[in-house]
Amino acid sequence: MKPLPMEVEALIVGAGPIGLACAIAAKRRGVGALVIDAGAIADAIVRYPIGMTFFTTPERLEIGDHRLVRVAPKATRERR
Repeated sequence: MKPLPMEVEALIVGAGPIGLACAIAAKRRGVGALVIDAGAIADAIVRYPIGMTFFTTPERLEIGDHRLVRVAPKATRERR
């Protein structure tokens, strides 16, 4: 594991979809950011209730410029 920097321009708490989007936006603007989370990357998606519909329009279901795949008009988290 790399040692953590003593100073950062932005500290992002949470590596869920919003935290990752913030980190991507910071990097694109040349802002040094550190993302911390108690769980794994995108752990919030993994813990999202099975079968519950995501509250967003299908066109906006992405992290950065990477769209999340869906099989129905409204995305849900399904069993693996």
